[in-house]
Amino acid sequence: MRNRLLALFVVAALPALAAGQYDPRRPPPRTPAGPREQGLTLSARLAYGAPSGDISDEVDATGAPLYPKLDDLVRHKVPIWLELGYRFNPAVWGGIYLELAPASISKDFCVPGRSCDGSDIRFGFDVQFHLQPYQIVDPWVGFGMGLEVLNAEAYEPGTGTIAEFSWAGFEFPMLEAGLDLALSPYLTMGPFVSWSAGQYTSYDVSVPGWGDESGRIHDRSFHSWFQIGVKGTLKL
Repeated sequence: MRNRLLALFVVAALPALAAGQYDPRRPPPRTPAGPREQGLTLSARLAYGAPSGDISDEVDATGAPLYPKLDDLVRHKVPIWLELGYRFNPAVWGGIYLELAPASISKDFCVPGRSCDGSDIRFGFDVQFHLQPYQIVDPWVGFGMGLEVLNAEAYEPGTGTIAEFSWAGFEFPMLEAGLDLALSPYLTMGPFVSWSAGQYTSYDVSVPGWGDESGRIHDRSFHSWFQIGVKGTLKL
């Protein structure tokens, strides 16, 4: 009789015990086929970048600017952005990034008969906050900081490089936002935008026949980059 009563009690209690273990607000448990909640991420981005602002506020003895405005020198760039990150949890990611961007130099900087080329290199770290990490569409926002090196070169047909200019400095803040669309449990892709502010703090100039010159920029000015593009992420 006792055994029957005990069995009836267990059967009657099972629904209550199951209900006590279930929280409808919790996401479904990860299956073995999906990524872990913590782990590495590999991201790649392709974008279009537009500059604004000044390279510096320095002037020569006549009061003329030593350097052109950034958006007068560079028309646009095409960033290729690589990132190695880590998911601390499904909502908070952090990582280090490297951006290599061919830059289009304005014809006003490049005198007739010469060809000009440019590039922009950025590297640093960022933190991303994912707002719906368990959904098909996951909005996210982020911020970061880093270093930037802008290069501009002029070439003379038949003789090679005749002038090289380089400016380097800090970027802070770098603000970004986007949408991750889940293509599989491991792969996401979607649009993003970013905006960064920075200051060039040093310069380097090399002109054959005139020697090399480098130094600090004392009268600094702010510049910015606005970028829009597509980001793909692999969760390991």
